[in-house]
Amino acid sequence: MWPELLAQQVEVALDHCGRVADLVGDASRQLTDCSELLAHHQLPLRRTQLGIGRGQIARALLHLPIK
Repeated sequence: MWPELLAQQVEVALDHCGRVADLVGDASRQLTDCSELLAHHQLPLRRTQLGIGRGQIARALLHLPIK
């Protein structure tokens, strides 16, 4: 379970980094994208997701077999 959870978290992080790079990649744009206008609404949701992710990782660590 732990490797799958870690792989999922890494995939989400890479996807987020890619979207950030796409969003700020073209500095010469004149109009803002819809995603830029809504970004301030997404921050509280991302903080919640981060908290949930930390809880999932902690639970996964507790269930690891100890050798």
